[in-house]
Amino acid sequence: MNNVIRFINEAKTLSNCEVYPASVLPKLRSSHILPSDLEEFYKECGGMQLFNDSDFPYRVIPPIEINLANLEILGEEVED
Repeated sequence: MNNVIRFINEAKTLSNCEVYPASVLPKLRSSHILPSDLEEFYKECGGMQLFNDSDFPYRVIPPIEINLANLEILGEEVED
């Protein structure tokens, strides 16, 4: 079992973590490449919420929420 699957399975056993069911892979432009470990992650689950009871919970967003960084940061699409 590889590390991505092991991580997801471990999170499923923790009461303060929620693993979302797998849905779709992130939609990317043809010029973008989804790293193989991230592809494997989203094939296995649809994101997760980690350490819900802590002061700093961590969320791995569902694939449908993935956007280009420049759209999120700058509010517009720019080259480079």
